[in-house]
Amino acid sequence: MSRMYKVCILLCVLILVAVTTSISYAQNALPVETFSARYVLKRGGFKVGEVRRTLTAAKDGSYIYESLSKPTGLATLFVKDRIFERSTWRYVSRHPRPESYLYERTGGRKERHVKLLFDWNKGIVTNIIDNDPWKMRIPDLAQDKLLYQLTLMRDLQQGKKRLVYDVADGGKLKTYRFEILGKETVKTALGTVTALKLHRRKKDKTITIWCAIDFNYLPVKIQQNGGSEGKLRLYIDSVEGL
Repeated sequence: MSRMYKVCILLCVLILVAVTTSISYAQNALPVETFSARYVLKRGGFKVGEVRRTLTAAKDGSYIYESLSKPTGLATLFVKDRIFERSTWRYVSRHPRPESYLYERTGGRKERHVKLLFDWNKGIVTNIIDNDPWKMRIPDLAQDKLLYQLTLMRDLQQGKKRLVYDVADGGKLKTYRFEILGKETVKTALGTVTALKLHRRKKDKTITIWCAIDFNYLPVKIQQNGGSEGKLRLYIDSVEGL
């Protein structure tokens, strides 16, 4: 075997390894595939609103996760509030890292505008609430209150059992802890799915989430008990991209 032939084989192997590595990285570059999902919100058996969530990739290498909540049906006669959230983030060292978070509550009697800007070089986040900015320190893996939902899905895909997140929420750093209760079969608009059931206790309320295994652990049902809102249920209605 000639020396030139050996060099050619070596180059082919190196190229194959590089391509395989890049494909593997691309497949893992997002905690989940880009998608769009629609949910129906019910209170006491009545439909009162809908939530749309969309994950898209931007040209600059960042990703955008958006959520829009609004009243529907008869509820629009009493409630006018629309809540829009946007998390702009990047995948750094195999972890979703927020760059900015936007929260806007409009249409109702009380409006609220919140923007968070993350400076990872300094380890701080600037909170701008109703045009009043101030800063606070954050740990390395801190999340915003929208992005942590994608991080939760990614962690479940990786088989993690410890689901604990430091979240910049309401001008404070809060800890969100989820307990895995086991698998359950759930009937949804997508059909009957096997879901992992999670539980979180939040002061005067409890939140239970069913994450569908075959849909990259996308939440297909969320139930909240307690608190000023009472009993609320969020059901998946449709999804594209998963």
